[in-house]
Amino acid sequence: MSDYNTQEHHAYRHRREGRRSPSEVPSWVRTPRYPDEDLARAFFSARHTRTLDGLGYLTLQRFRFYAEEGLAGTEVAVWMQEDSLTVEHGGEALSRYEVE
Repeated sequence: MSDYNTQEHHAYRHRREGRRSPSEVPSWVRTPRYPDEDLARAFFSARHTRTLDGLGYLTLQRFRFYAEEGLAGTEVAVWMQEDSLTVEHGGEALSRYEVE
């Protein structure tokens, strides 16, 4: 497929700007680049939401994890990955735990 997209195509031989392959024609289209950390989080983790108790802890599968006492009563995101658990609020990591 990459050979097809990069080789000169008969249909584009009369283009004035000199773009002769299918990959060159839509040159104004740019693929957005995402950081590796965001891609890993999006495709290889599970997200849960929990509400913090009065002391700033959340409960997940009978375990209590500390997040932040000042955020008591607010909802946080919990990202479970293969080897870590991250507690976030407002897109900012509050705490990170290593898990097995």
